[in-house]
Amino acid sequence: MKTSINQNRESHKIYGGIALVIMGSIFMLDNFGASIPEWVLSWPMLLIVIGLVSGTKHQFSRPGAFILIGLGILFLLKKFFFISISLFPLFLIGAGLWIILKRHSHSVWKNTQQC
Repeated sequence: MKTSINQNRESHKIYGGIALVIMGSIFMLDNFGASIPEWVLSWPMLLIVIGLVSGTKHQFSRPGAFILIGLGILFLLKKFFFISISLFPLFLIGAGLWIILKRHSHSVWKNTQQC
């Protein structure tokens, strides 16, 4: 009988395998001359894919996935809409505050449950 840990490991391998198959298919289509948009094969898209895989692996319980996805989206928006990079510091400040407040709210919640 498989334990839940082994099942989780197998499902994570499946997600990683699916991501590799999709990326390989996109690169193969590009090599065959298919019209693949430039943004699909860009490094901001790589950040988004890594964030999605990481988030799926950890059931989006950790902020790292959201940070990677947010950075990828920010840089894609900059590429398409010529948004000033001055939004980058605001994103970092927001991500930092979110991490601080999320941790603080969990510790307060745990303390009220124990009383």
